Amino acid sequence: MKHCLLAVAMMLIASGCLTSPEPFYQESDIKVDDRLIGTYHAENEQTGWQIEKDLDQSNRYIVTLFSDLKPCFMRFSGVLFQVGTNRFFDMLPMLESCDHVAGSTPGPIEIMQGITLQSLHLVVRMDATTNGLRYGVIDQQGLLATAKKFPEYFQARAEQLPRMVPDTKRQRDFLMRFGGDTNIFKPVEIKRGAKPSK
Repeated sequence: MKHCLLAVAMMLIASGCLTSPEPFYQESDIKVDDRLIGTYHAENEQTGWQIEKDLDQSNRYIVTLFSDLKPCFMRFSGVLFQVGTNRFFDMLPMLESCDHVAGSTPGPIEIMQGITLQSLHLVVRMDATTNGLRYGVIDQQGLLATAKKFPEYFQARAEQLPRMVPDTKRQRDFLMRFGGDTNIFKPVEIKRGAKPSK
């Protein structure tokens, strides 16, 4: 299970997601759209999404990324928010209580999880469609190019992927300016309840 969680975490980080230690939204930006609730798969993928209401907070979601190949999943606390005319999901990894046994020396997997699963907010563009979801993520190449072209929005980080400045106002400004740009946020369609092709 831990190897699988690490693989999911590495996949997310390698994809080049926009990350920040600060939320990408203000409280007034939060939206609720129950059309998002459900289970989704992208065609030709072995991973899926499950989006549920957070029973403890009515304007939050629990987002689970899972694998069909192994009993593996990773959970996020998700907040749907709107900046301008575009909607986004701010996702914060939720470490499960069984990820590390207290009192034991952390092994290599726990150390890697601690490095890769920092409390960083990830942001994806998100829209409910008739049959599923359309989400947009920035890929690694796009992230590097965007950070080079618009350095005022990113922290300089030697030998690591750029991270957004920890300033919600500037992050929102970036999303306002570029949130609808499909050259930055590459759109992906995933279908409700669909299973991947074998």
